[in-house]
Amino acid sequence: MATIIAYLVAAAVAALVLSLPFGKTRVGSLLRRIAAFCAILVLVPAIVVSIVRVPPSDGGSGMSDVGCGVESLLALVVLSLVAWAFLFIRNWLARGRDRQRTPMMRRYRHRADNDLLEFLDRFTNGDRDA
Repeated sequence: MATIIAYLVAAAVAALVLSLPFGKTRVGSLLRRIAAFCAILVLVPAIVVSIVRVPPSDGGSGMSDVGCGVESLLALVVLSLVAWAFLFIRNWLARGRDRQRTPMMRRYRHRADNDLLEFLDRFTNGDRDA
């Protein structure tokens, strides 16, 4: 297990370092995604072991190894569902705000297609809404 983790860390660092010269290109983006994926995979064994392993009992807990692991897993599922619901509600509430800005942005959208000098010429000639 330690060998796999060491290889994953090495792959993450190598992909990150190799992505630096490529900047914002597709290759650089792909290498950074690979580095992030390897970094997350490094954490997976620690998370799995912490879920499955039972802390030392104080003598009267009566909880089995499987029960503690299942409880921890259910707690993670519930937390992820709560986080998903929060994000869904936030996006649902933000939809109305985007619709209000659309007519205003439509008025100025055609300006992006025009040449800057043409726009400045019209602006100085008094046609400010063009």
